[in-house]
Amino acid sequence: MPLLPLYVAAALLIQHGARPADDETSLLGFAHALLHGHYATVGSLNSEGYLWHGPALPLMLAPMVWLGLPLWAMRLLTGPLLLFVAVVLFERLLALRLGRRRALIGAYGLGLFVPFAYLLRSVAKEELALVLLIAAMYGITRALQGGPRRYVLLAGLALAALVYDRVEYGWIAIAMLAVALVWTLRRRGRGAPRRFLAICAVAVAGCIPWLAYTYSITGRILYWGNSGGLSLWWTSAGRPDQHGAWHAVHTVFRDAYLAPFRPFFRHVDRLAPLSRDLAFQSAAVHNALAHPVRYAVNVGANATRMLFAFPLGVHLSPLLVVGYSICMVALLALAARGAVRLRVSRHMLPRRWEVLPFTLLLGLGFVVHLLPTANPRMLMPVIPVLVWIAAQGPGDRVSRRSAKARPVPGWH
Repeated sequence: MPLLPLYVAAALLIQHGARPADDETSLLGFAHALLHGHYATVGSLNSEGYLWHGPALPLMLAPMVWLGLPLWAMRLLTGPLLLFVAVVLFERLLALRLGRRRALIGAYGLGLFVPFAYLLRSVAKEELALVLLIAAMYGITRALQGGPRRYVLLAGLALAALVYDRVEYGWIAIAMLAVALVWTLRRRGRGAPRRFLAICAVAVAGCIPWLAYTYSITGRILYWGNSGGLSLWWTSAGRPDQHGAWHAVHTVFRDAYLAPFRPFFRHVDRLAPLSRDLAFQSAAVHNALAHPVRYAVNVGANATRMLFAFPLGVHLSPLLVVGYSICMVALLALAARGAVRLRVSRHMLPRRWEVLPFTLLLGLGFVVHLLPTANPRMLMPVIPVLVWIAAQGPGDRVSRRSAKARPVPGWH
């Protein structure tokens, strides 16, 4: 409970002013659109009002907009409150495998991960993504250790909802379904792989309504959103001193050092949102093939941006960069230690079937952001997986709730 007032105080202290900032304008625009019975703005040149964001957070914001809540109240309800819910769910997840004390310590470790404070400045998708990913992790653990079948549905729907929040996770859901199919074929007769396959199938099936909607207005199959083309282009065509860092379109026409890109942006700025996104994608492929070394360097820069907040391409206090880097180095070191312990203890404890799904979430959640330009916010949703790994050790025990679960075949 002490974390909730801490989050509220931090949000009130560091949040932006009374005017919308970051993604708030477009997210609130989608919430208004939902209240008027539609979602994407069709027939306009406004790309950020087309399919820039998934509908999960706008659906949550719509009742607040209808009630006329001020922006600061929306920030509190979508920032501190969701982050607190994520920590509570994470404690319940850890309690499935660890003792109560270690589960509480692990939950505080997640809740006091300092970079999360940056998310509390404005309405953002990452806090909701944290809740949904941890809910998926909980459902996966209960389902794969032989719990009731309702946890298969919980995990699958949580993953599908995560796609509706961060649409790039749609590719992750499809990739996980492919891996689950291979795992099931290789482990015939085992219950855990079959349940994981069912979870992934529910997740992908849950994405069909969104894909059907995007197809109805774009005519393209597996079209998740129109924000990816711009990110892909910046990775392929960034300035040598920026290493593919992302910039908003309006900054190209505002900042003098981005002037060389203005002719291309003037061309695409006259296109409809879908055509603009496809033009960015086509130009990104052309640039990557024409300058493969520069593209490879920029992809590497995407990795360091997510892990160490450098080079971001925008002015950021060196103190913030160093602080974020220290937090990430410490977490990665603890996660590496937990991974070693997890491997050592694999023959001494009930088998952790959830390790493969969690590794997929972590690995694919990182890899999917390497090609489009990335920043530390892209890594935030998978931080719970790193903390979960860091919390593991040879002293783990199966909680009473886990012990009562029906064991799957092959569970020692």
